[in-house]
Amino acid sequence: MFCIKSGRLTLRDLVLDDWKLFYDLMQEPETRRYMGDYLKAETEDEAKKWVTQTMAFNNETPRHSYNLAIEFNDEAIGWIGIGEAQSEEKKDLDFGYALKKTFWGNGFMTEALQSVIKYCFDSLPIQRITGECESSNIASQKVMQKSGMNRIKTYVFKDEESGQEKEKIIFHIDKP
Repeated sequence: MFCIKSGRLTLRDLVLDDWKLFYDLMQEPETRRYMGDYLKAETEDEAKKWVTQTMAFNNETPRHSYNLAIEFNDEAIGWIGIGEAQSEEKKDLDFGYALKKTFWGNGFMTEALQSVIKYCFDSLPIQRITGECESSNIASQKVMQKSGMNRIKTYVFKDEESGQEKEKIIFHIDKP
């Protein structure tokens, strides 16, 4: 099983029991608000299906993505996923993450993202990692900035669920 250890955290490949983590994450309206359709699980069965499909991505050879549970004191408290970027503009890799609300404000996501960035630049043949968040998601902006990422662009998109136009910010970091 793939694993990255940092100061307080263990980032490890997902296991089937992690469906509970994803189900819990999607029951938190403030977390779900920024995840769009990517991390959507309204039922336990949907959470199990999402984890099973995501585990399959982790098992591809060659490996193209890392979908990891974030553990603190042996408890799964969040998720971070990084994989091949879906657009040429984003270059090599992009990522997403979610953290249980009870663990917000403790630097856990910044620590997890910094660890993933370090692993990717040290171990993979990549030059750039890109991330994005809604402009109203100040906490995610801070996580990316504290992880050494630079704001490069903003754009407007139409939220499929609400039908409203919203703004997103793209950040990136280049290999040192």
